[in-house]
Amino acid sequence: MLTAAAAPRVHVLQFSMAKCPMTTTWTAQFAREVMNTSALRQIVDFEQSYVGGDIGEGPVNESNWMSCFHGDSECRGHRVMLCAKNVSRATDPVDYRWFDMISCMNGPKGIAGVTYGLPTSIPNNAPKCASQVGLDWAAVSSCANGTQGAQLLHDSHFRTMALFAAHGGYDPAGHGYRPPLIPNIWIYDADGQPAEYN
Repeated sequence: MLTAAAAPRVHVLQFSMAKCPMTTTWTAQFAREVMNTSALRQIVDFEQSYVGGDIGEGPVNESNWMSCFHGDSECRGHRVMLCAKNVSRATDPVDYRWFDMISCMNGPKGIAGVTYGLPTSIPNNAPKCASQVGLDWAAVSSCANGTQGAQLLHDSHFRTMALFAAHGGYDPAGHGYRPPLIPNIWIYDADGQPAEYN
């Protein structure tokens, strides 16, 4: 008996700053229009790559990769979000509870999380959001506050830089991603090549 191979998921990559109003509102809209629909959620391979560097736009190096445009709370948010994905995917490669946690942290319209110092601010709201989506907050927190979280942040910031360098470069040279708009969204074609839009 012949069976058809499962169609590959549509690879969508979002370049993100955790406390950027445009990033969070885009993610909130993507959640409403795509990820909250079971049939669409099952065909999307969604991921985020975070932006870092001296002023949060790159390029990054071994002395500035731990910096973020919106300050330390944004970098802590990046670590929490990366670790949430790590915990979520530990036993299931298509578990999207990490995305649900990020959506919760952003707030329903994508603005609540970009505030500072409030219980609803990123990353202060992470424990509540982890509990809401059924992720083990102790595991996420342990990762985010340890060497694993630091490594995930390092790798994500460097990956963003490498991808932008490979598909656009820097403008002006040595400063800023081109295109400079965040969030920047890439949808990959069947050949694994990204088509970008802002």
